[in-house]
Formats: sequence, structure tokens, C-alpha cells
Amino acid sequence: MNALLVFTAYAQPSYTANDQVKAYDEPFLYGSNMGYFSGWTDEQLAEILAGKPSEGIDGVGVHTLRPTLPEDFLEQWGYNIRVDAFNYYMSLGIKENTVFLEGPSEAHRSTENHCAQAQSKLFKNLYEPIWDGGLNGTPYNDQNYFASYVYKTVSQYKGKVRFWEIWNEPDFTNSSFGWQGPEVGDSWWNKDPAPCDLPNTYAPIQYYIRQLRIAYEVIKTVDEDSYIAVGGLGYASFLDAILRNTDNPDGGKVTNAYPQKGGAYFDVMSFHAYPQFEQSVKLKRNSDQAVQGTLDIMQRFQDVLENRGYDGNTYPKKVWLLTETNIPRKAFGDDIGGLEVQKNYLMKMMVKAQEAGIAQVYSYSLADVGDYASAVSGFQLMGLYENISNKGPSQIQATGGGMANRSLWMVLEGARFQQERTFTLALPNGVEGLTFLTKDGHYAYVLWAKTQQDRSESASGSYTFPASMNVGQLDLYRWDFSQNLSVEKTSGTDIPLSGSPIILVENEIQSLSLETKEQIKVYAVPNPSAQRTEVNFTLTTSDYCSLQIRDAQGNLVREVLEDEFMNQGHHKLSVDISDLTKGVYLIRLVTGEKMVVSYLVVQ
Repeated sequence: MNALLVFTAYAQPSYTANDQVKAYDEPFLYGSNMGYFSGWTDEQLAEILAGKPSEGIDGVGVHTLRPTLPEDFLEQWGYNIRVDAFNYYMSLGIKENTVFLEGPSEAHRSTENHCAQAQSKLFKNLYEPIWDGGLNGTPYNDQNYFASYVYKTVSQYKGKVRFWEIWNEPDFTNSSFGWQGPEVGDSWWNKDPAPCDLPNTYAPIQYYIRQLRIAYEVIKTVDEDSYIAVGGLGYASFLDAILRNTDNPDGGKVTNAYPQKGGAYFDVMSFHAYPQFEQSVKLKRNSDQAVQGTLDIMQRFQDVLENRGYDGNTYPKKVWLLTETNIPRKAFGDDIGGLEVQKNYLMKMMVKAQEAGIAQVYSYSLADVGDYASAVSGFQLMGLYENISNKGPSQIQATGGGMANRSLWMVLEGARFQQERTFTLALPNGVEGLTFLTKDGHYAYVLWAKTQQDRSESASGSYTFPASMNVGQLDLYRWDFSQNLSVEKTSGTDIPLSGSPIILVENEIQSLSLETKEQIKVYAVPNPSAQRTEVNFTLTTSDYCSLQIRDAQGNLVREVLEDEFMNQGHHKLSVDISDLTKGVYLIRLVTGEKMVVSYLVVQ
């Protein structure tokens, strides 16, 4: 046991996810899977994802991560081995992370063979009691190795991880029974998956549900604010099997010892979507069809949840995560792929996911794992960066998807999707669009002409805002804004559109919500700017104020006001920014007990 680990007695939950799922209302975050890249530390990988301006690293707009903390690694190196790394992530603005739990040490791996070909990959002693009343000086039963692993891990990383996925892709299979429909008698809709058809577990589904149950009890005991997720599912039939079975090893039957089916033991529906494998996308290989293919996958999971009562009435609805998605930068065989289609897919998916109610999306992957010219598989070319092997931070190159991801983050970080105003857009046929309200109170619109043809990102159209929306001058940002920091100006009429999304931001400040109508607002004009900008704010009452400009990591670069008394009313302060390097900065206004943050782009 790690000598630095101190155990605390917590209250065990008296509820399940059939009783309550805590609402998740944090702003959408642009995420990435981590992975392993030779010669790079996890801290360096986090820097090139989130950015580190002090070292000239722009990043690609990623501010939530999906790493793993397997038991075999933690048992060997100590449970606190990655605590400093997670603290460093937080210093880069990375938060709300998702971690998947798996990988028992050899001593704690099950010795059972549920099929003749392979030993189970799950933990030993899953059916030992979870708790033992502190018999061995720990709150959990030391002989339940999975409970021990989860308790020690969550105790160390509490507050640094929001979502805990239980096992990565437990339904990964080479069997056709996973993707066949209910009309096939042996499909997973009708029969539980055979252990030999599940190479990531080699165990009955009831044993996987048992791990969900243990994780739910332990994690909710240690950190009630954390969420428990299924581990990135790919097949709706596997979800149905979870929801129709208990953790009873005797066929998943309901008994006094096994009273709840699997849906009671997770808050979050986490899924993986690679739309290139969808039949509809094989027939029309463009970015809009790829987005629809991903949403179709989500809908299949949603249908299962609702059919099993997770509709907000019988049982609470689940929170949603999309923890792996992308398409290749190059077409292989009959699959979708290409530089333009990948970039467009990522942009469109990130905004459509917010409309669909997905809390976070994690791109796969951080970087290509092959070179463009010699790659033989699409999964080698799904990075936000080109291949980073044998390169340093100054030598790496973001892909089009990485650049587009950062552009979205720069303009829309912290923004909230606005359903009602999106309806008001009255979009014509062939045009797609969504409305967001930025954190500093501007309406932002993401618009594009829908791609219609197979293997083509060519599309054209135009859009005029309805007069009733009273849209004036707009700032226009393109997918490569993060590279050139170029902002165009346009009116709200006859805006030309292509298959590549644009972001339009109104200059007018809006009321953020009923709760924040009286909130102080701070903004800069012009923004972006290269030499001088004017910081504006309005005080509803006279008060002492501090006004600072900080870099993206929070470091102070300009003290404009330092606890100065300012009268009620509107204020304009001219600020020289000519010495600041290009990038995104924070404008932070503190008055009384309130703090307001806005953004400044220096060109």
C-alpha cells in the first residue's frame, strides 16, 4: 500500500442512479485523448494540447483530457505517482477530466477462464463484499481488489477528475452479434454477449456490471461530485444487455442480493463514434453525413435508454460524453477521409454535440501515429498534430483539425448553446447553423453550407439574418483564425457560406441570463487589436475596482487598475498592448465580491 495514502471514513451512498443523477451544467470543453508518445512526458503533451504562451506554445484549444490510471501501473509506482501531473494540468487550465479505470496487476487479475481460449482480464474477487467495517484499517474490504483500487485511486485524484469511466470499450468485439439487429436470434439484443467475444474483458457481462456496482458505491462514497460512466461503448445492443441484467453471476437475475440492473450503477452514457464505419457515411462520404452518422450512433443509445426507462420520468436521464471520435486525414479504401473533410467534421461535430446535449467531446487522438505518406490505416492519421515522434515542441505542426479546434476554443470557450435563438435563425435549405451566447455576453453564430456530394467538401450558399433578430455588424472568424488572428467584418445580409464553418459574433452585449442580468460586463474595443485597445465596463454601484490583463495561463501581464475607487456608471480605459505577443489574453475585473472575465486577442 502507498505509504502516503491516508484513508478517511466517508458515508456510503443510500441511493443509485435510478434515484438521482446530479445535473451537469459546466460549459462545454474541447477534449482529447492522451495516449503514449515516445520521448514525451504527459506534462509536455498537456502543454501542446492546452498551450503554454510563456514558452511560445499555442496549443490546439484542448482543456480537458482523457488519460488512464491502470491498477498495474499504480501498484508498481505508487498511487500518488500522477498527482503532480494532474496538478500541472490544472495550472494549464485543464479541468473536468475523464479517466478510465482498468488493468489489474497480475497479482489481482482474475484466474477464471470464462471461455476456453483466454483468461479473464477483470479483477479477482469481484464478488467479495465491498466493505468490511474497517477490519484491516481500511474502509473497504482489502480482498475485493477492484474496490481497493477504485478507493485508493479516487482518494488520490479527487477534485482532479470529474468522470470515471469503467473499462475502456468493454464491448469491443470481432463478433457480428454485436452489430446485428434484434431480428437476429443470436445477436446481443437477444442473448448476452459470450465472454470469448469480448477480448477487452473475456468475462460475462454480469461481471462487468459488478464492476460498475463496485465503482458506483466506492466513488460516490469518496467523492459524491464525481460521475461514473460506462467505458466508451460502441454497440447499443451491449448497453441493452447492461440494462436488462443485474450483477448476479447466475444469469443476471434480480434477487435480494442483486436488486438492481446495470443502469442503476452509472450516471454517464459515454460512447465512441467513428462514423467512417456507418453504412450511411460509406454511401455519402462528406463531413455533414459524418456528423449525422455520429448523431445516429448516439440516437441508437438514446433509444435503448428510453426503452429501459431512463427518460427522466421512470428513472433520471444520463449525462452524455463522446470520449472518442474522428475521421482520418487521408482516405483508405472505401472509407471517408481527407484533410478538408477531417477539419470540417471536427468543427461541425464540436458544435452539433452541444446542440445534442453532449457535455464534452474528446478527439482521437492527440497526434498522428504515422507519417502521412506512409500510413496504411486511418487510425494512424487522426491527430490534432502531425506525427510528433522524435520532435520537440518547437518542431511540431498542428493539423487542420487541431487549428480549427483551437479557433473554436478561442472564440467560443465558455459559450452556451442557445436553442430558442437557433430556431429564430430560420435557416434555408442547405444551410446549417447554431447560436451560442459567449461568456462575456455576445451572441455567436456558427454557419456553413451543408455538404451534399460523395467525397466532396464543396458546398455554397448564403444567409441573411431575419430582420426580427436585429443583427448589426458582425465579426467573422474562419477555421484558421488561431493561426492568422485575422478577423473580418460583415453585415448580417447575404453572407457567403461554404462547406467550412464560419463563426460570426455580434458586437452587442446581451443579458447572460435571468440570474446575471445585473452582472458587471467587461469587454475590449477593438478586439482583436495590435497596439491599443479600450476596456469598457459599467458599474451598477460605486466600488473599489481592480482591472488586470493576464495571459492564457493566468499570469499577470498588465495592472490597469489596482483597488481604485470608481463611480457608478460606464467607464472606458485605454490600454497599450503593443508589447504583448500575439495570442489570447484574459481581462479580469474585480469589484467588491464579484469577478468578471472577458477575452482579448492580440494580433
